[in-house]
Amino acid sequence: MYTIDDLIKAGKSQVRNTADLMTAYIGLFKEKFGREPDCAGCTFNNDWNRLITYSNQKNQKIMLDPNITFQLRDKSKIYSYDFQHKNGRMIRTRVYGHMMSEEFAEKYLTEGNERQLQERKAEFKILPIKFIEEENLSNDILSKNTLKELQQLATEKKYPEDEWKKLKKEELIVFLEAKELEV
Repeated sequence: MYTIDDLIKAGKSQVRNTADLMTAYIGLFKEKFGREPDCAGCTFNNDWNRLITYSNQKNQKIMLDPNITFQLRDKSKIYSYDFQHKNGRMIRTRVYGHMMSEEFAEKYLTEGNERQLQERKAEFKILPIKFIEEENLSNDILSKNTLKELQQLATEKKYPEDEWKKLKKEELIVFLEAKELEV
């Protein structure tokens, strides 16, 4: 049994002129595309190119970037952010989710106002490692405090007491983090 790679190595003219290879080609074409070519001899050039393109795409999917540390919720969406170029102009950078690099993801999560950044973080199933560590750091600082210390912190920041007085420790941590983001 021949594979697509075997046929590609044999070459287009060899497959076309050898009955055994041509039979294997028709079988592989049917396996990959769900149908036999209408006229294997008439449409051979187009169908051959289609099979080679399929083979190349299959190989590209295997070669994913091992440095990617994040996962998006919607990989088919176009993600974009604006940044100020050194000449003073605003430049928009865009990329499809399935093609997003680690560098783009980091800039995507740092360029923009606080509201935009929070919305962008929500678009990730798993944030890049750099941002996971930062979130854990801020959570760790507050979680080390007791409930009384957290209440004292809320009083010092002059947050309305009726909003946080009845909250449990975990709820108060979330409340304080949310208030910090509003500022």
